[in-house]
Amino acid sequence: MSDNPQLMKAKLSQSGIHCSLDWVTACLDWLTGDQPGLTSAQVVLKLQEQWLITDLTTPGVMDRPMLPPDLSECVKEDLPGQYTLQVQHGHDVSSPAYGQLQKLHQVDRENARVSADDSLASQAGQGGYQATQGGRFQQSWEPRPQRIMMLTVTDGFQTVEAMEHQVIKVIPDVVSPGMKVQVLGPVTVRRGIIMLTSSSVRVLGGEVEELQEQFSLQTILHQKIGKEDLWQNGNMYSTQTRNPPPAPDPAPAPATVPISSMDNMSDDNDMMRLAAYMDNMSDDNDMMRLAAYMDNMSDD
Repeated sequence: MSDNPQLMKAKLSQSGIHCSLDWVTACLDWLTGDQPGLTSAQVVLKLQEQWLITDLTTPGVMDRPMLPPDLSECVKEDLPGQYTLQVQHGHDVSSPAYGQLQKLHQVDRENARVSADDSLASQAGQGGYQATQGGRFQQSWEPRPQRIMMLTVTDGFQTVEAMEHQVIKVIPDVVSPGMKVQVLGPVTVRRGIIMLTSSSVRVLGGEVEELQEQFSLQTILHQKIGKEDLWQNGNMYSTQTRNPPPAPDPAPAPATVPISSMDNMSDDNDMMRLAAYMDNMSDDNDMMRLAAYMDNMSDD
């Protein structure tokens, strides 16, 4: 086995993994004792495997920042390079969080069974309804909302958000916390959000065990709706029975969409995606994401 940490670090950098020399040295020491006799190529593969399951936010793992400083404050910027990032968590902002929780807990099975006749009638062209992720039923002719994944990503030094500007098939609906991706420029940043396309993302894989509980999809969706687990112990009302929720805050004033942004809508698909997105907005951060998304629709 090669015991030259500098050489191994250089080979990792060639693949876009800019980890620190101290991290490489520690991994080599572990490999020497645990798996002696590896070739140089095998050592590089082992280092890459270990990096995929390592939390990049741990001090001393990454050699330097990958993203430009203060990217979250950027109004508009183009990123030309290649950026290897860790996905902390992600969820679909085009569907209501409560409906996604229903899907995760599979509480809509009974509704699906009861509506089987309607579904069969719909497939036969006789109308009917279909269950949506939002927990309601829609007529068969209604268009389904297009998925818009919002990812929280980090280079180990800075955490920002990245949003699907078009459906990216390599990104799963349920993202494993700690998954590593490469963002391939040029990509556009609008209002601090990286706009992702199918040609700008490469999924490297991996996950971080220590992040699973903190950033699981279920946890993130619960935070979005501001509630605890409504299905604990098999009773969706158990939380309300034992811990009555506090009185709700006064309803915020309805958001006003600038007329100029509405004029920039390019087609009916943009309007449908906007409607689906607005249904899911729950806080000021969502409003900021909407503004960035509406700004970007007019350029396509």
